[in-house]
Amino acid sequence: MPKKWSFPPNGGGLSAGANDGAIDHFKGYRLSSVVREVAQNSLDARKDDTKPVSLNFRLFKVSKSDCPEVVALKENLEQCCKIAEEQQLEDVVSFYSTAIQKIDQLEQIPFLGIHDSNTTGLTGPVEGPSGAWHALVKGSGLTQKADPNSLGSYGHGSKAPFTLTDIRSLFYFSTIETERGLQRRFQGKSILQSHRDLATGTMTQGTGFYGEEDECRLLLDDQIPQWALNSRQHMADETGTSILIPFYSLGPTEEPETAITLIANFFYAIKKDILSISVGDREIDQANVEEQYALLEEELETEQDEIDVDRIKACFQGISAIVYADQSGTQEISDIGTIEWYLRLGEDIDRCTVSLARQNGMLITRAAPYLVRFPQKKPFEMFVCVRGDGSSFLKRLENPTHDHLEFDRIDDKNEREIAKKKYRRIERKIRSIINQYASIDQHNEVFVDELRDLFSEISEESTGNSRERSKRVQISNGPSVIKKAGPKHQKVTVGDGQSDDVPGRGERGGDGKEKTEGGGIPDARGKSKITGPSRRGAGQNSNKSYALENIRARSDSADGRKLALFFDSPGTGTYSLELYKKGETDDELVLLLDQNNLEKFDSVDVDIPIESGRTQVSLATVEDCSKYALTARVVRDE
Repeated sequence: MPKKWSFPPNGGGLSAGANDGAIDHFKGYRLSSVVREVAQNSLDARKDDTKPVSLNFRLFKVSKSDCPEVVALKENLEQCCKIAEEQQLEDVVSFYSTAIQKIDQLEQIPFLGIHDSNTTGLTGPVEGPSGAWHALVKGSGLTQKADPNSLGSYGHGSKAPFTLTDIRSLFYFSTIETERGLQRRFQGKSILQSHRDLATGTMTQGTGFYGEEDECRLLLDDQIPQWALNSRQHMADETGTSILIPFYSLGPTEEPETAITLIANFFYAIKKDILSISVGDREIDQANVEEQYALLEEELETEQDEIDVDRIKACFQGISAIVYADQSGTQEISDIGTIEWYLRLGEDIDRCTVSLARQNGMLITRAAPYLVRFPQKKPFEMFVCVRGDGSSFLKRLENPTHDHLEFDRIDDKNEREIAKKKYRRIERKIRSIINQYASIDQHNEVFVDELRDLFSEISEESTGNSRERSKRVQISNGPSVIKKAGPKHQKVTVGDGQSDDVPGRGERGGDGKEKTEGGGIPDARGKSKITGPSRRGAGQNSNKSYALENIRARSDSADGRKLALFFDSPGTGTYSLELYKKGETDDELVLLLDQNNLEKFDSVDVDIPIESGRTQVSLATVEDCSKYALTARVVRDE
């Protein structure tokens, strides 16, 4: 039977275009997407639970003369290009023209080979309709996993590797065990678009296969091309699967990013000896995973091509809970399974975060439902892996990209409510651990203040006589008195500088009282007067006050005059900040030092360039304010 590329006729049905939604979905961070999808599928097919799955990423080249399977695709690419020209799709024409040019001009075809071992391989009947082989190679959106705790599925994720080939084609090579011994399977797959078959003149489907011409059958054992056998020579006698990607669009310079993505998403699996990986000459296993974690975290600062940098950085933060854990343990949850957890506290942590993983250890999310806000807790990093029935239950909540949990993915309303109740049991168990180890000791609070770096520039403008004051943020070292008639405040508990602090919580209030521009201002003891710079834009309604959210403060000095303030930014812009001592009957402005700790000013008219996202500022005051509750607010200068 002759071997060739076959694109079945569409029989007058739908005509497939060049754009494929599933492929386009993974283009944003294509290397990250491919690594996550491939690795989780390998973990799901683990064969011997006493050994880790081995996953290998290796570049190689094949002479064009030894690889007719790739060269033969040129005819189909040319026909696709003609259709795109008729449709006047310039970008599509450019893609096909470039692919044809590469086949014509390159004598050595660059490949990326992704190989796994200690997996079952792509089992199941070759003709379908079930089994891993049929789901991955011939299926579209099919899920075929024997383990309900599997991390993923051969659904949309199976198309992720097509983002890494310049000809939208690749080859599957798998070795499986049968009753007659080892069997090797091989087939090519190309996702192009509907085009005219040269032999018959009929329109084809958009997806074609390389193998036996009759019914697009796969190739077995001796039929498999030698270059494919050579690519898996180091695993020749082991069951497993290889994905062979011709005209790999990246190269050796992206090997660091590949390793970074693997360790960011699968550190726990490697640490538990569930997975070992190699990328080029770099090998990472249980013995050296923590060392590689530290090295790759440094490399991430410069190696950022084709990966989701922000998510990966967040994953590295989550991993720190495992590497530098202060507490760890395993908890049973009846009828759900177990959770294994790691908790880290430290002064370098500025928020409370739980990283959630399932069964085989791929980190799913750092913003799980009901596990985002932790009032009255020290900042912490926590990593939790849910095992057993709980893992299979959480799988139902995962979105297609496996990075968030969504209850609305369960269609039935009653089942959805049952799922929420079950999930809340997991959430409560996690919170009970946090309560035990990260709760604030209210008797060990110390006040903080330091305003040095915050005030880089003092305005000398004077453009009005008054300015409206509104929402404030209260920074306190204990209970504060809030006047009934005055504005309500957001209270912030201040740490002692020896352990980390917690986000504050409180209420938002209305408008406060008017303060006049310039004039006498009481000093710290309320006796003498000192004149500070006038307020810019006084009397204008364009200035907006903001109550800062998720505030915490940390003492940075023994004399109580240095303060590190953390809060969620109200948005990028220039702001003024005002700081007050909270009194029983009135508020009193706190005098601030300039950046040289020399000149004294009241707490108005200071420009603060606040960037979007989490913000940290350093503050300095003239006196020790640790005996007072403080209030603060920022005003945006429009």
